[in-house]
Amino acid sequence: MNLWTITLFILAASLLSLSGWMVQRYQRSPSITYYAGFLSALSAIAIIQGSLFLNLESPVVLFLTRLGYLAGAATFSFLLLFTWYFPIPSQRIPKNDRWYLLLPIVFFLPLVLFNPSFIRNVVLADGFWHEIHGPLFWVFPIFVSVYVVWSLANLVTKFRYVQSPQWGSIKVFMVALIAAVLSGLIFDVLIPVTGRPRIPIGIYSASLLFGFSTYIVAKK
Repeated sequence: MNLWTITLFILAASLLSLSGWMVQRYQRSPSITYYAGFLSALSAIAIIQGSLFLNLESPVVLFLTRLGYLAGAATFSFLLLFTWYFPIPSQRIPKNDRWYLLLPIVFFLPLVLFNPSFIRNVVLADGFWHEIHGPLFWVFPIFVSVYVVWSLANLVTKFRYVQSPQWGSIKVFMVALIAAVLSGLIFDVLIPVTGRPRIPIGIYSASLLFGFSTYIVAKK
């Protein structure tokens, strides 16, 4: 077990601990529930990416790689629902808001796990696994872009009707979100598309940024 695996597993355990702590101590609003789900989905990605550095056969790595994208769909779905309720509920929340969590997962489940048009294969080279993407791979970054922009728009609209002491919480979370998305875009999407191996810097930065944001979310 190398350093990548150890540190990613520690990150995953820390995120799960934060998630459990929030649910146990702050059982008071949907925002806590959805943020806990968001952290749990992030921890799943960390576990999967850490497992890729173990001595695994390529079919297992291919399945884990695809599963990581499914966990990514869940992460951004939880994020969208969270922004509808943080720091206070939005004025316009869809009546069936949980469909925005379930539908992406249901959509990506067959596409990501069982369709070679998304990720065709993985190849081991220079100690890293390289992804070979299919023609439908770009569906995922498009989905991420839509959900991230939507989430940011939800936060921006809150400035019109939340009290000024809450502006700081929104600003801090927006900075963390933008920084994490840019890091993930560079290291988890753009670099693998060029044929280079995925270096798990994106999940490191996202875990640290949103881990530090937990106190702000809980104390909103």
